[in-house]
Amino acid sequence: MRFFILFLSFLFLSCSTKAQNGVDDNQIVNPAEWSYKVVAKGEETFEVTIKGKLKKGFHIYSQFIGEGGPIPLMLEFEKKAGVKLVGKALESGGLVKIDKDPVFDMPLSYFDKEAIFKQIISSSDPNAKINLEISGMACDESSCIQFGPDKLVIQLPGATKVDTNTFISTTPIVETIDTSIALAENKHKYNFNFDSNKDNCGNSEQSSNSQSLWMIFILGFLGGLLALLTPCVFPMLPLTVTLFLKSGKGIKMALLYGLSIIVIYVTLGLIITGVFGSDALNVLATHPIFNIAFFLIFAIFALSFFGLFEISLPYSWANKTDAIASKGGLLGIFFMAFTLVLVSFSCTGPLIGTLLVEAATGGGPVLFGHILVKPLIGMLGFSIALALPFTLFAMFPQWLSAMPKSGGWMDTVKKILGFLELALAFKFLSTADMVSNWGILRIEPFLIIWMLIFGAMGLFCFGIIRFGKPKEKLAPIRVILGVVSILFTAYLATGFSYKPLKLLSGLAPPTHYNFWGPKNEGCPANLNCFHDFDKGLEYAKAKKLPILIDFTGYGCVNCRKMEETVWVVPNVNKLMGEYVLISLYVDDRKPLPENEYYQSNANGQLRTIKTVGNKWSDFQALHFKKNSQPWYVLVDSDLNLLNKPVGTQSTDDFKAFLECGLLNFKK
Repeated sequence: MRFFILFLSFLFLSCSTKAQNGVDDNQIVNPAEWSYKVVAKGEETFEVTIKGKLKKGFHIYSQFIGEGGPIPLMLEFEKKAGVKLVGKALESGGLVKIDKDPVFDMPLSYFDKEAIFKQIISSSDPNAKINLEISGMACDESSCIQFGPDKLVIQLPGATKVDTNTFISTTPIVETIDTSIALAENKHKYNFNFDSNKDNCGNSEQSSNSQSLWMIFILGFLGGLLALLTPCVFPMLPLTVTLFLKSGKGIKMALLYGLSIIVIYVTLGLIITGVFGSDALNVLATHPIFNIAFFLIFAIFALSFFGLFEISLPYSWANKTDAIASKGGLLGIFFMAFTLVLVSFSCTGPLIGTLLVEAATGGGPVLFGHILVKPLIGMLGFSIALALPFTLFAMFPQWLSAMPKSGGWMDTVKKILGFLELALAFKFLSTADMVSNWGILRIEPFLIIWMLIFGAMGLFCFGIIRFGKPKEKLAPIRVILGVVSILFTAYLATGFSYKPLKLLSGLAPPTHYNFWGPKNEGCPANLNCFHDFDKGLEYAKAKKLPILIDFTGYGCVNCRKMEETVWVVPNVNKLMGEYVLISLYVDDRKPLPENEYYQSNANGQLRTIKTVGNKWSDFQALHFKKNSQPWYVLVDSDLNLLNKPVGTQSTDDFKAFLECGLLNFKK
């Protein structure tokens, strides 16, 4: 049944969240390199400019972040006699401000490529050395890092008032060892067995990308075949092929015509993804304004398919391209194809829009570091399916006599597309609702709306709903579609048991996002979890279960994306329920009891661990040589690794990762 609905309109294309990790495996990443300069402004006044050069692909958040947002950047100057800060450090450099972040639902500011801060300091000692600690959160497209404190020394220019006009690389402070506080290696180390399993199943990124690209191509091809059946395209097929045959160069013209269609559609995909870029398209995928806009667009297209009005591009565009096409030659054939693209827009537009939206969001391989490959592959499949019949009928003109004649069946196809577009519109509205935390379009109203849509589609196929048309004899295929629609409506009704509906994976709200059903507020995705490693490990030993260690953060953008788009997928959610989930928040600022303080140099410099977040951040760096989140590790209760740890993953990859861990655990 699912394959059938996929064939109709890409409706059941699961949203991929594939992204390339910007952080290498087994590597502690320092997202910024800091330098400074000092300018004397008066007898005892100095302007200190601190500049951070950010690692490519990373951004860090501003000092001025409201409550409930990501971790703000902190500049903590040493408190020293005779030294006083005048006001707050002013921000400049690559500062980007957004009115509403789609994940945190609040205004945010962050630095891209470069961060600059200017702090006025009053000092009675012109030769003073001032210690500075810089900490905060850095994120790239797939992971977030809680960095710092980066400990620096700022040297004032001295009594001569010679200004430091060039930026100087700061001198790191080496923290002295407090013998009363144990090093992490002696006090806080677990014996993880990294050699326990060499089988890194569930980590084949290349295979996953290849499979994802093939799926996009196949769905694009099926969408192109569906576009052929619409009243905007199908009548053009015999007319165009007959024109080619009369010219005496039918096969050559048809090949050039088909190639032109492919070039036009692939170029369209190239322009859209090239202009917006992979990062912007991924942000748009979860932005409420974007999803509301697509809800309105698809709803309008649905009403157009129902016959309420006609949507088309300006006639002048088609007239101009048709005039150029009439001149003949290679350019004329190209503009014949371009005319087809323009006049068929009212039927193909929703299909192309659906394909580009789903293919362009969620990451994947890129060209030239900017252009996503998946939309190009999808448009290639779509255009090949659209172009191929023109070439085949030119090569085998006798096939034309076997073609079905244009008629009422094409109007039936268009109405069915209208129902499917309307259903897809509410998928976008549902995404906007969840991202914005409106709590309106939860699973129950979503199911009711879809039941009404597909129930009405079934009634239309049976001829009960006729859109003002007289009663007509029903074709067998239409009756079959009606039966499928009614059966699917009944399937939707089973969702009120709050059990996962596999056919709605990635389309409907997650089952825990409900009004009346069961909820688990303590952990993401309606799961049970621990927030302390020792307690989770103890439970896993008692129950003889495998463990999923989730290194995360309250302010981690990419962690929320994984939880809200991957963990909630029913088959993934079910697999996660077979593990003991231990979620360790590396940005938890709750202080540890003083008798639990310890020192560690796991991240490359000695520091004293004083908070719960520091403890779990150090735990990750010490054992897994990583400081980015999210980071997922599968182990058994004896701390044998079950496969290779991973970061941000697509739905399919994360599912394979969990399945691999369970398989090796049973071994």
